[in-house]
Amino acid sequence: MLSLLLTLALFLFWTGVGRALLAVFAGRLGVLRSWLLSPALGFATLGLGIMVFNQAGLPVKSFALTLTLVLGALACLGFLLKRPLIPFKALLPFVATTLFSLLWTAWPALKFNFSWISIVNDDFTNYCLAAERFKDFGFYRLPLTAEIIGKDYAHYYWFMHVIGLMRFGAEHMLALVSSITHRPSLEIFMPTIMAFAMAQLFSIAGLVLHSGKRRKVALWTALLLSFSPMFLFGSLYQLIAQVSGLSLLFCLVSLLTAQFRTRSRLTLLNYAVPTAIVGAAQCIFYPEVSPFAVMAVGLYYLFRFFKDRIIPGAHVVLLQYSIIGILFILRHNFISYLYTLANQFE
Repeated sequence: MLSLLLTLALFLFWTGVGRALLAVFAGRLGVLRSWLLSPALGFATLGLGIMVFNQAGLPVKSFALTLTLVLGALACLGFLLKRPLIPFKALLPFVATTLFSLLWTAWPALKFNFSWISIVNDDFTNYCLAAERFKDFGFYRLPLTAEIIGKDYAHYYWFMHVIGLMRFGAEHMLALVSSITHRPSLEIFMPTIMAFAMAQLFSIAGLVLHSGKRRKVALWTALLLSFSPMFLFGSLYQLIAQVSGLSLLFCLVSLLTAQFRTRSRLTLLNYAVPTAIVGAAQCIFYPEVSPFAVMAVGLYYLFRFFKDRIIPGAHVVLLQYSIIGILFILRHNFISYLYTLANQFE
């Protein structure tokens, strides 16, 4: 039972952080849609925070609780300043659908609690060992000879992430949750990926909810996917980068194709802040799907051009600001993004 409570706590925390950010920077996105996209934005923000401090040389366990509390406090401040509406009646069916999906998928946790580790494929052990290294050491800390001759196999993942320039977002999140709960990554892996799965359902519902008129379509989409075996298999097969990455993909496309009527560059700059956060997180969690974001947004721009016979100028400006923001956030990690993307195409 505690395992599922941890999943719910992660999901609620991400939702709170993401909703506060949208309230401050993108207040015109839509009430219901803002809530649906909030979990993905929330864990994107947290993931980027972990990246910055761990790459500065700090072990994740040294700042995990502080970072979480600071983000929680800032989210509370955002709620106090902007007071975003909570559409209980409209949001309740999506919450119920997501909770049903959680119980449908993660029911073994009711029996085995943190001992439920699902299928345990080779990626599961890779993610957990890498998370243990991030938890105890800075990102670039060079392993000692004594540590890589069989004393601690987690140190071998220094070669994967520092030399191999592989994505690391999911491992960072596991390291943070493990540090806060004081449980090994093996035990908190399934609660964490199930929280990502809940965010995934919310994000895809937010993508379908392009306008208020499509609320029923968005709900039916979430409902059908909530018990779809192929959709849920990614969580049970422990593809944590893919599950979190698809959540970010749906959220990013939603933000870049949202309907808004403004030509104010300041408004677009504000709107680009959450968009850049999600885009940067996409690059460290699961960059392999970023070409699909490019194709989806490009097709949307073409559709708008042929429908309205004008170039969607505001959206183009938003895209420009977002790309600049992504590069600013990632800095040298943009090279890791390109390297990972190139390797995965082989």
